[in-house]
Amino acid sequence: MAIKRPMPEEIVVKLREADFARSARRTFIQSWKCNPPKRS
Repeated sequence: MAIKRPMPEEIVVKLREADFARSARRTFIQSWKCNPPKRS
């Protein structure tokens, strides 16, 4: 399934944005677990 063709720039940007969103969500969840909001 490995394609040796160079990827289009938009696909590279989408993959980079998806990876950034994933790491940002993980950081947000970790900080949320350490400091949960007071209102439930």
